Amino acid sequence: MNPFKMIRSTLAATLILLLAGTVAGCYMDCNCELGEPSLGNREKWKAYLQVEDAPEGAPIATTQTQISNVSPDLAVAKINQALETYEDELGYRLTTVFQIGEQSEEIAAGGAPAITDVVVNGHYYYIAPLDYPGGDKGAAIQTNYQIPAIAVVDAEDETKPAWIRTKDANEEPYKIVLRFENQEVLDDKVIGRWLRSNGYRTYAENEYRLDDPTLEVDDDWRPYFTATYVKNDGYLNRGDAWYPQLLLVTDAQTREIQEFQLDNPNTLDTDESQDNDEPIPSWVDRIYSEQLVLDWISYWGYNPGNYGRASDLDEFVVDGGQLDVVMNAANTNLVFVAYITSKGADNSVVGTMLIDPRTGKTTMYWNTSEATGMATKSAATNTILQAVNEHPDFIYDVEDLTLHTIYGVRTWEGVITRPAYKNFGDSLGSTHRYGSLYAGTVLLEANFDLKPANVIWADSKHEAFTRYEEHLYLRQNTRVGSNVLEDKEVRGVVEGPPDRVTLGGDTSYLIRLVGHPGEVWEVPLTYIGDPNNEDVLGVAAGNQVYLRYGDPHNRDTYLVRQIDLVSTE
Repeated sequence: MNPFKMIRSTLAATLILLLAGTVAGCYMDCNCELGEPSLGNREKWKAYLQVEDAPEGAPIATTQTQISNVSPDLAVAKINQALETYEDELGYRLTTVFQIGEQSEEIAAGGAPAITDVVVNGHYYYIAPLDYPGGDKGAAIQTNYQIPAIAVVDAEDETKPAWIRTKDANEEPYKIVLRFENQEVLDDKVIGRWLRSNGYRTYAENEYRLDDPTLEVDDDWRPYFTATYVKNDGYLNRGDAWYPQLLLVTDAQTREIQEFQLDNPNTLDTDESQDNDEPIPSWVDRIYSEQLVLDWISYWGYNPGNYGRASDLDEFVVDGGQLDVVMNAANTNLVFVAYITSKGADNSVVGTMLIDPRTGKTTMYWNTSEATGMATKSAATNTILQAVNEHPDFIYDVEDLTLHTIYGVRTWEGVITRPAYKNFGDSLGSTHRYGSLYAGTVLLEANFDLKPANVIWADSKHEAFTRYEEHLYLRQNTRVGSNVLEDKEVRGVVEGPPDRVTLGGDTSYLIRLVGHPGEVWEVPLTYIGDPNNEDVLGVAAGNQVYLRYGDPHNRDTYLVRQIDLVSTE
């Protein structure tokens, strides 16, 4: 026999045996599913989310005082408007040199402006890096390849315009040299390439992953890029199992890179009193990337009893495959919000997760009763769109829809928007969408019974919250820990004829009582024949009345739920 054929045959046989042994070992030791992480990896991943159950009926711990009323697309439109202004300190109109930085070449191709939520000194903002138009070396040469500004939007107040910040809090002018977009081949001033050239590679065999370099600022408004560096612990047919390795913090002006170990969220040292490792700066909002948290949730919700067989029973996933980002209840940092639903098509949310992206600590608010049961976010979105798009001449969208506890009730809150278009100024009159314009605030009680008639929205945040408070009180729905509109009672003599007020098609009557100076009771009459409030139509000065009412926070009048005409004398 040809000796070369013998060698080749022996090597082939050995390789087959090795592969067979490895695969068999995988199944024997791990009971792996084809292309899926091992059971051990799933269990380790499950442990990364330090999940604690909230007490039943507890309010969702998102901010109550600073609910964001600005979506990322609203921020984009505001920034584009700000870029059209002449910047005195820089000496030129910003759009002649800069645009909002993008993480890919074209918005139309699926990319998006690099808008980031940040918390700076307890206030919620959006920030965006400015960048040169792709390939425009002339603009880069004009500023010596140094970007002198960032764009800022107040995320808490939809009425404020964006502004361009050219200095940090210490009056040091910005000289930003790291960007998102390429200006030339092998441009090492692009943040992703800069990190990779310093050894933080994303290898072809998917051994490492560089998650989402993001612009953040410290409490002095100095800009940095943060990124989570993760490692794949899967091999052969064990699938992908990503683990955090490092948090990378890169100074956007000096390009200096700091790395912080992320071996295990359960032992992460962010306490400055510890001296074993340098603590991660407190201003960093995202230690763990959104993608990594989504990975963890997917295996937290996996039923180990289904391991080794295809089954969707008793498995949980994130509704829509996306996280909401809001401010936490302490107004100190961002929090990720995940709406957990089952893989089965039941259109319901089994609970809401709040995940701290700095620590991995998670609170789960289970929907265990009729009072907390709720349909999915997509169902809420569809219900709202039905309500706000009744008029065919106006097409609205709903953005930034997020779950909060408002007036003691779990509530979807978001913004109603219309698209903003930019005119290119060419002979064809070409336009493209560059963001959204604010059209109103919307609220909808988060339950199973989603009806367009229960959608409350108005063109101002204050008016929407006022109407929603009235809606909840008059319906007397179940409230979780609410004392905003507890029933009160009063009997008295009507001082003068009631004033009739009509606003937005709704009619109310204002009543004043003798001996109660400065106090006004508002009686809304939603329909003729209302058994609780119809008596208001017969009320005159000198009549004795009984009023059952609440004391809303958002209006100067008491809100009457029941009026009885006791005497006409």
